[in-house]
Order: sequence, then C-alpha cells, then structure tokens
Amino acid sequence: MGRGHDILHEGDAGEEFFVLAPGDAIVRRGGDVVATLDAGAYFGELALFDPAPRNATGTATSPATTIGLSRDAFRQVLGDSLAIREALLRGMARRLHEVDGKERRGKRCPSVTTTLANSAPRARIGLPGVARTPPL
Repeated sequence: MGRGHDILHEGDAGEEFFVLAPGDAIVRRGGDVVATLDAGAYFGELALFDPAPRNATGTATSPATTIGLSRDAFRQVLGDSLAIREALLRGMARRLHEVDGKERRGKRCPSVTTTLANSAPRARIGLPGVARTPPL
C-alpha cells in the first residue's frame, strides 16, 4: 500500500489484527497523532477481543505491507503460540499500566493503540511460515 493509505479507521468495526511488515505508519485518534509505528509493530488486536468500534485510525506514512489476520486466524495463532500470546498480553498490560498512571497524574489518556505501539520494540511478533511481500 502507498503512503497515505488508511489501514484501519477510527469508529469502524474491527475484524482484523495487523502486523506492519516493511514500512511505517502513524496512529491518529480524534485527528491527533498519538503514535508512530515501524516494521514489526502490531495493532488492531483489541477489536478482536472487544466488539467496540476501533478507537484510532492507522495510516501508512511510507510504502508499507501489512499482514492481516482474521478473527479466526488470530485465535488460532494465539492458541498455537505461547510466545505470541504472551507478547500480546505483555503489550496490553503495559498499555493498561500507562493509561492508569496518566489518569492518576491527571493527564490525557493515550489511544489504546499508543502504548502498545510504543512498547512494540519489546514485543515484536514474528509469524512463522508467513511470507512477507514487498510493498506496492
């Protein structure tokens, strides 16, 4: 996908989880940029756990490729790979701790995607057997 392509839209129903393969993206919530993502970052997983609408828009800022997993494929990967399941849970726990800390300090809470995106270097996901295709 090309620069400027929206990967997911705030307010939409979420049916996929994404891993950013090559490329970069930004995450906006209410029009404000709340995170930057690079290759290996993952996003969109909350929509597969909770039926609430997506809380942010993700937009490619360079030519990018994403690996998308449907709800069923996502659940299968979580069931088959302890390492991936633990990486996702650690990322979600970090996000909750950061949101809680910011609320206690009276600061605006980040997007649900923000903390996970910021923790991505420690929680990258490699999907065995998934070929990465070059960006378009």
